[in-house]
Amino acid sequence: MLYDCASIALSALSTPKNGDTPDLINTIASEFSRSTAYFRFPIIDVGANSAMAAPGELLYLIDHLTRAGYVTRVLTSGQHFVDFNESCQQVRDMVRLGVTRVILRLDPTLVLTLSDTTLANYVSACIESGLNAEMRFEFDDDLPETFFDIIRKIEQLRFYTKLYPFKKRLTTRYAFDLSTISSVLHMGQPRLVISEDKAVLLRVRGAVYSDFMIGYIDENQPLSEMICPARLLRPQERRL
Repeated sequence: MLYDCASIALSALSTPKNGDTPDLINTIASEFSRSTAYFRFPIIDVGANSAMAAPGELLYLIDHLTRAGYVTRVLTSGQHFVDFNESCQQVRDMVRLGVTRVILRLDPTLVLTLSDTTLANYVSACIESGLNAEMRFEFDDDLPETFFDIIRKIEQLRFYTKLYPFKKRLTTRYAFDLSTISSVLHMGQPRLVISEDKAVLLRVRGAVYSDFMIGYIDENQPLSEMICPARLLRPQERRL
């Protein structure tokens, strides 16, 4: 078993003390550097929506993951692209440290909080740094009118922008069970997810998302050992 790629909720790692280097970020980056062989693609998405709420920690994590050999992508709700010059500098800094994509992640609620100026700043900042502007719009059943409003606004900006409508899927969390996860691995390699509550999950995509919890990042066990596929697939060595 190999993991397809990984996702990290930055808020799960945000534990700075008195302005010092965030120890947990440093630890997690080091553990990922020991785990590159576990991944089919060494790609890590940093988000989920709040990645840019802590820019210092975000840049620190990106830098260390890049040094460890990973390709990083950032997911953002766009709320921090308020000022044009600051927006361009934010994206420039991320690209300098190795980010390959900055994806605007919206849904029918988030899109209502995104001003025309903020949207324009995001698109312009991406273009200025040589990135494609990309938006992932998540919806429940039918595409709402707000999705088409975004399309019209983007057309007015006259920049090429990729738009991905994405129907939300139900996500169910389970305790790790070897027999259960073995029965769904035919759907493809699982994604390794570190969620906002610090849980370490194996996410299998199907008609719904199935999240199998294998531990928490603040446990004593090193992450590289916790997620080792060979260990997980040996029931006698697996730690529940």
